[in-house]
Amino acid sequence: MNVLNFYKRYSKYIELFVISFLSLFIELYVIRFLGCNFRIFIIFKALPLIACFLGLGVGFNYQKSYAFKLAPLALFLFILSAVLLDYKGIGLCGFPSMANFQWQNNLFENLSFSKYLVIIPVLCFGPFFLCYTIGSQLGILFTELPALPAYSIDLLGAICGSIIFSVLSYAQCTLTQLLIIPIFILITYSTGFQFKSVKWYFKIIILVLTPLLLLIPIEPKFISVFAPPSRQDVQLTYWSPLQRIDSTLFRTIEPNPKIFGLEIGVNRSHYQFLFTNNNLDFINKLASKRLKGIITDRISQYEIPFTFSPQQKLDNVLIIGAGTGQNVIAAVQNHAKHIDAVEIDPIIIKLGKLYNPSFHNDNVRIIYDDARHFLNTTKQKYDLIIFATLDSHSVSGQGSSVRLDCYVYTKESLESAKRLLNPDGYIFLNFASNTKWIRERLINTARSVFEDNLIILVNKFKYYGSYDLSFIYNPTLKQKNIYISPDFIKINPKPVNFSHKVLTDDYPFLYVQPDVIDWYYLMILGEILILSLIPSYKVFAQKANALYWQLFFLGSGFLLLELTNIARLTLIYGTAWYTSALVINGILIMTWIANLIVMKFKPLIERLQIKIYCWLFFLLLISKFIMVNNFLLWINNYYLGSFILMLILILPVFFAGLIFPIAFAKADSQSKAFTYNLLGAILGGILEYCSFYIGNSWLIIISAALYLISFIFYLKFTKNNDLTINS
Repeated sequence: MNVLNFYKRYSKYIELFVISFLSLFIELYVIRFLGCNFRIFIIFKALPLIACFLGLGVGFNYQKSYAFKLAPLALFLFILSAVLLDYKGIGLCGFPSMANFQWQNNLFENLSFSKYLVIIPVLCFGPFFLCYTIGSQLGILFTELPALPAYSIDLLGAICGSIIFSVLSYAQCTLTQLLIIPIFILITYSTGFQFKSVKWYFKIIILVLTPLLLLIPIEPKFISVFAPPSRQDVQLTYWSPLQRIDSTLFRTIEPNPKIFGLEIGVNRSHYQFLFTNNNLDFINKLASKRLKGIITDRISQYEIPFTFSPQQKLDNVLIIGAGTGQNVIAAVQNHAKHIDAVEIDPIIIKLGKLYNPSFHNDNVRIIYDDARHFLNTTKQKYDLIIFATLDSHSVSGQGSSVRLDCYVYTKESLESAKRLLNPDGYIFLNFASNTKWIRERLINTARSVFEDNLIILVNKFKYYGSYDLSFIYNPTLKQKNIYISPDFIKINPKPVNFSHKVLTDDYPFLYVQPDVIDWYYLMILGEILILSLIPSYKVFAQKANALYWQLFFLGSGFLLLELTNIARLTLIYGTAWYTSALVINGILIMTWIANLIVMKFKPLIERLQIKIYCWLFFLLLISKFIMVNNFLLWINNYYLGSFILMLILILPVFFAGLIFPIAFAKADSQSKAFTYNLLGAILGGILEYCSFYIGNSWLIIISAALYLISFIFYLKFTKNNDLTINS
């Protein structure tokens, strides 16, 4: 069969594959675009995902033949509206949350809450409209094709879209470069592959202009802690697999300017400094009094782990969250014989190697890894372990509430660090926060692990890191004479009583204030839900039998389970970029395999539906009560334990994948069935917020409850309807 005949025979399947590829690629692009450019979505991390699902679901239901013709315009309007709002400074504005801490809220004013009631829906409308145009074409194709083969091709397209996006993110492609693939697909359709009656040149002009919008200079690129007069270089933007990174060089004033430092911003906020010249004569010559003070404060801050015990051995030093290497400079200058510097972001490592000479020292080993993953897997013992003011402005995956650093400060993480100490070793932990309840939570967590062999310090810095909290631990600390720098004050705070007083792997939310209801968040969420009913009311206004509601709650349970698995599997593989990619693609592949099995053994799988539901509930119950860290310690083989845990967490997805195709194939309208499933997924995404109050593992029970409701609707439908599956 030649290529032309093959295409004519399978053209609809090829088109479905391409559009499904585009839908998943666009979904991931939207999450990355909004999450990295607008600080609002540090709080509303699930809203871009919800907007995409709502658009796809409504598009599936309405199936307007002209809708996909508007996709180029929709993409252009999405980028244009976001760029214009960013140009007006909205990208730098944090949300005035009542419970969720955001860095620098004390330094920079937020907008009034009423303005967010307008801004957030505007930002979400672009992804909704774009995904509506794509979903409409998918709905048309599903109507024209057999249900289960079409679903299989749809999953294959989504898998390929996710893999390609992950590979391009790993290659550090910019947002402009990532647009090339969707623009190529849309141009292909516009120039004769589809919709020949429409003037294609207008669409091409629109698509060519779209990436050019991203080249509009927007200043400032990130919130800087201060802007010294010595700053002369233009800020540069990099795209790591994890986040957006902006950097600015510090130069001495003319004549003959020299680079002496670097400021880094992550996702539009200040992240860290690097000062490579600690020479006092040099510092005194700087024009800015504030800059002098900051550098002097940082010298004291990073020197303290090497000054509190003159007899301390420094054969092996571990730096967790090394960043661009300010701690590495201090370790090298204090003659540490071997230094392991762990950093999760490859771009930050690249900048460190470019501007920090200590990164090239023979005694330094740079390790590209997640901090918690390294603590769990290394066998090396250390004389000094430094938690290097490790913080984050990024979440670990799409829609996830777990930030990159959450699992570093849990009780289990500190216990892992404690096991890596030599008999007379020290742990030094520093954390920058001027928020009382965060300090209280860290203090209680540290005390639960280190007990009385702990010194707690706060600094007296005038210019940098005021209210930094530091811990010093040694197994025999009571018998030692510890030197405390005059820049620090030893404190002995009383234990604080609140429900989540200790951070654990099940409740790792350092930045969420316990027992506080965030009414501002809930009001925005309520507004989004009300606005969502406007395009989807016709869907629910139509009378739907129990089968569609079964599909609705299958979608809810599925997405909530996916987000929960991302959060829990980061404990195994770390919060690196590939964990989210592995989970998403793993779930899609498991679902695809389940669909192939249903296609092969439809009558048998249909007869076993009740048993499959029972297995699903059983596996969810096991998953709920398995504590990841304890299980890995019990198995005593990290890689075997990781594999078993992954199977336990992913297998429920496989059994859910055996249920959905049966219900989907029985629907009298496959597009309507997909609509209910996608709109149900929105409910699952919203319920992920409950983890802030009940922890990650209890989301499994909520997911099980959603699957139970779907099971009830399954029983109701099968009681009153013929069980024959449409082919």
